[in-house]
Amino acid sequence: MKNIIAIPKTALFISALLLTVILAVCGFVAGSLAEDDQMQAPPLAYGQTTDGSGVVVYGIGSFKGDVLTVPESYGGLPVVAISSRAFINNTTLQAVYLPDSLTSIGEEAFKNCTALFDLALPEGLSSLGDGAFEGCTGLSFLMLPTSMKEVAPRAFKGCTGLCEVYFFDGLERIGEDAFRDCTLLQSVTLPSGFRELGANAFRGCSGLLFVSLGSDLKEIGGGAFYECSSLSEVSFPASLERVGDSAFALCSSLSSLTFSKEGAVTLGEWVFGSCSALETVTLPEGIVMDDYCFIDCTALKDVSLPTSLDKLPNGTFEGCTALRSVALPEGLSNVGDFAFYKCGELELALPTTVNRVGGSAFDGCEIADLKYGGSIYNYRAMTVCPENEALKILLDKIFEGILPEDLNGDGSATISDVTFLLNLLAGLEKGEGDLNGDGGITISDVTYLLNYLSSGK
Repeated sequence: MKNIIAIPKTALFISALLLTVILAVCGFVAGSLAEDDQMQAPPLAYGQTTDGSGVVVYGIGSFKGDVLTVPESYGGLPVVAISSRAFINNTTLQAVYLPDSLTSIGEEAFKNCTALFDLALPEGLSSLGDGAFEGCTGLSFLMLPTSMKEVAPRAFKGCTGLCEVYFFDGLERIGEDAFRDCTLLQSVTLPSGFRELGANAFRGCSGLLFVSLGSDLKEIGGGAFYECSSLSEVSFPASLERVGDSAFALCSSLSSLTFSKEGAVTLGEWVFGSCSALETVTLPEGIVMDDYCFIDCTALKDVSLPTSLDKLPNGTFEGCTALRSVALPEGLSNVGDFAFYKCGELELALPTTVNRVGGSAFDGCEIADLKYGGSIYNYRAMTVCPENEALKILLDKIFEGILPEDLNGDGSATISDVTFLLNLLAGLEKGEGDLNGDGGITISDVTYLLNYLSSGK
């Protein structure tokens, strides 16, 4: 039988007391650390995320200073978000230092913080709410973190003191109105991998001098650079698919456009409207244009159109008063309404493929010289809409005295021309015979000629 050693009750009591003291001390230390964390943090309004894993800053609380350092943690949890409108309309804050733990800034969180001039967005920040820093007129410098894939709509709208913004690889989209009316911003360089520029993104940035659109951009939203009056040149990448309505309208210093020879791009309505310094335009093959693309480009003198162009849209060069010479490409079938309205004195080469000239297409133009290589039959097949009197007079003059019904060229229209036409149909003769202008030689042309001869004209 083994010996059993008896432990005195006094020793047991002492051991239990010691363990209690140790646990109490550990609990005190842990509690003190959490309390100390809270005591050192600025007296803001705090709360927890819905899953309880982090802390959200909800507002200014009782904080009265002008330099705010948001803590890395609070109550033992990381500070991960700043709530929507947390500091909206605070005109006292001059500097805000954000922790690396922060991943989200809510909508209009710092909107109209007009005294704010010192801001560093931390690496790890991935979500920026709409209008987060809108109207922060004191900001002059901004560096976006590489963790941010999108700049939210209105994020920095109306930051009129902003001079420099740095974009890094990883950014894919800039939202609508994001930098609108940042009037001191001078340059924009979009990184590789960037895909989409939202509507009005840099609208009204009147101090913008230089733009680099990167190599992967697919879409420029409507009004993206509207009224960027200092911008002088733009080069479009081969990746570009669409430029939205009025994207560069009223860019009054824009004098140079460079399109890639590769890929097809669609230009929206009024896309370069009233770009009053633009003198030369060379459009690439495959381009698609909406109406009024170059309306009121009053300095435009030289235009080169692609051979792939089937229709010249309505109002394309309306009001381009400096335009003197236009060679429309062979293959073009339709000149839209108001296409050259009020272009002044114009030398025009009209292709034989044109079958429609829209209303007022050349109204207000003095056509100094017209070159047209089509036959009387091409002309007869062409629809010239009203308000194109100058063009109609010149075309009529070209074919003055020519009798289209004289198919065999003997100087008059007789029954022998019916025989010639029947031989054309049988493939025994070569020549013109589309008398009714339907685009082909058929038995209906024979009917047309017989009716003409029987009328005694």
